[in-house]
Amino acid sequence: MKGTVITCLREIVINAGGEATWQACLSAADFEEFTVFHLAEDVPDHKALALIRAICAKLGLTLEQAGDAFGEHWVNVYGPRLYKHLYGKYANAREFFLNINEMHARVTKHLADSRPPRFRLEWMGPNTLVMHYESHRGLIDVAVGMARAMGRYYGERLVVTKLSSKALRIVFA
Repeated sequence: MKGTVITCLREIVINAGGEATWQACLSAADFEEFTVFHLAEDVPDHKALALIRAICAKLGLTLEQAGDAFGEHWVNVYGPRLYKHLYGKYANAREFFLNINEMHARVTKHLADSRPPRFRLEWMGPNTLVMHYESHRGLIDVAVGMARAMGRYYGERLVVTKLSSKALRIVFA
């Protein structure tokens, strides 16, 4: 997992509980105190997932709640700061979702060993999109949280439902 994801997590934890809480999460996940993550750095998946579990435990969050918090921060605070050029490219959430794989490919093109999730898109009607999540990380709750936040970013009413550990449904209301 890239350091940019961990940097976003750090912002969320510090906003929720302060630097001491972040340090406690690092320690619980077997990172050295005051570890600094560089945006393009590769953080081993098992270490990043241990950190996510530590954050959930320290903040008393379920994975679903953590996914919503991450999605909200990434989509509406962190992402626009780092990837402003991408956010302006799409007119609405539907366009964003339809281009998500291409966007991931463009963002990670110059980042060695990047393995962003891929999504297989399946329309179940004119306003219902099922996104099949393809990643070994098992972070469907993050995908769900980001989809919900994308609706807020574009000022649209989306009904996002986790269908399984590998799929979510978006209804464009």
